[in-house]
Amino acid sequence: MKNDSFKDNILNEITQLTWNEIRGELTNPHSVKSINAITHVIEELYGSDIAYEFRKSLLEQSPTPPTEEKPKEENPLEKDLDAIKIGMMTDVEKEAYLKKKREMEQSGTMDLEEDIISEASFMKPEYKAGHQIFLKGSKGPKWAPNLKNGDVLTILDDDPSVKTYGSGDFVKTLQLPNGTKVRIATSNVGGGSPELFNHLTGGGPSPKGEDWEALIICAYNGIDESSKEWARAQVYWSTYGEDAKKIADVFRGIIKSNKLSQLGSATAAINSDWGGTDKTPKTDILGNSNEKISLKKTGGSQLMSAGPKESIATFNAAIKMVGENQPTLLKSFLDTLEQKMGKMTEKGTITALEKLRDSGETLTPSQEKAIAEMEKLQLNAKELTNDMQSIFKDIYFKTCFCFEAATGTNKFSDKNAVANQLIEFDPSGKVTAHLKMDSINDAKPLASKNSFYVAFKTSGANPQASLVLRSKQLSKSKLIENITFRDIINEEFSKSKLGKTILIEASKQRIDEFALFNNLVKGFKNVTTKIKKQVEDILQTIMDRVKEAISYIKSLGGKMFDAIMNFLGFEVSDVMIKSSGPFALVK
Repeated sequence: MKNDSFKDNILNEITQLTWNEIRGELTNPHSVKSINAITHVIEELYGSDIAYEFRKSLLEQSPTPPTEEKPKEENPLEKDLDAIKIGMMTDVEKEAYLKKKREMEQSGTMDLEEDIISEASFMKPEYKAGHQIFLKGSKGPKWAPNLKNGDVLTILDDDPSVKTYGSGDFVKTLQLPNGTKVRIATSNVGGGSPELFNHLTGGGPSPKGEDWEALIICAYNGIDESSKEWARAQVYWSTYGEDAKKIADVFRGIIKSNKLSQLGSATAAINSDWGGTDKTPKTDILGNSNEKISLKKTGGSQLMSAGPKESIATFNAAIKMVGENQPTLLKSFLDTLEQKMGKMTEKGTITALEKLRDSGETLTPSQEKAIAEMEKLQLNAKELTNDMQSIFKDIYFKTCFCFEAATGTNKFSDKNAVANQLIEFDPSGKVTAHLKMDSINDAKPLASKNSFYVAFKTSGANPQASLVLRSKQLSKSKLIENITFRDIINEEFSKSKLGKTILIEASKQRIDEFALFNNLVKGFKNVTTKIKKQVEDILQTIMDRVKEAISYIKSLGGKMFDAIMNFLGFEVSDVMIKSSGPFALVK
């Protein structure tokens, strides 16, 4: 029972990693689809031997023998989902997607392509000639329907003269048990635990990320049997050494160092003010000419953790760089805020337009435009945060974010963990992308491949909240720096009997400081001239203090965005990233 519980715990943990493959099957961990997906994850983490044994164990635990799922009838929703997917693409992505789809439909390889993608993890470049796989079910694929359970297939050197099934850049020539050769082509390497095949025990280990680092370093430096890199690389050298040498040859043309070494640490010290908790270094390989390389395999790792804490911490570092180096981006937002509030408080303007709107008279186009603009003049959290999104669409902000995500410049106190080179390689022996990361602008090629949406939350307190006690020893600049719009509203309303009454009523109705300001701007009907004058005085004092606060915030440089957030009572709650291309921030 204890052993069964242990297996169930592992199963529950590993299932978390299989979401993209099994989706709704999470509630049925013993289905064929779940078992195949879970075995895939284990193989990628622990190797073929353990994955095969674990699969066998899962099959033995199944309450009923798993059966192949029946083909589903065509679901009209799939067309809608396809339309949604296309709608989210850029024009370039959309054109490429539709072109590929048409080619597959016209060639009649759509079904075959799906078979290959789901069945053939052996399409990965690291599985070389001599690697063997076996059929693990009773039904062979379309390109070898007569295979029987347990039949072994061997990967051969590619032979274009052999009949090819499918199309695409990923190609493998296989020898069947009867000696017949088949050639498989696909546009996708597929999964590591295919539905019909598994890797044969003893078929040869496949190097992971750190193994490739060691292989490349040994190829670059020359083999040193006493080195830690050779201790890791030697088990793979006979199969992957030549590919590592090809990659090392390209390295010699793009870096200056004549000796490389692995960083050799899974974690590195981070700065105390970094908001995230992930301590994985950005650097993988150190060069003796101060080159610190972040090495990525094609289609593999992402540049940063996709967790919310890490995303927000990276955002904070990026927006600080914006304030230090291009403050006009943030000042522009503050100017817009001040201008908007200024228009709202122009004496007589709003009242005149409201009277004109309610008069019943035929309006001229210019009057209709003025009234429409007047009605949009509302100060609220949603409008303010929408205005801010323009900052995050700016190419310089995106460049700062990508630079921090790629290098960890502000994150790590251990400077060896801060990368200054990005290199992407293909296991077949190619370097597919290279970027130096010496300065912020070096990340501009990454910025164009990423988009961001920043979500905010507010404190939710109402204007009747207790006034903040401030020390008389604080300088005027510190008082302004720590002031919030809510504080200004509270303090100015609390100076008069009328203002206190308005605050109490706002508290009862749970009206926040922005709505209260909007109400104040609109004025009060059926009140005496004396009360109108008091309201105007309160409004004028509020605007004077807002202008003073905005002017001071503009002088804060790297702290400017933090001061804006403090002043408005906002806090970043999430940073959503859409990424593509080489060196994707997230997958």
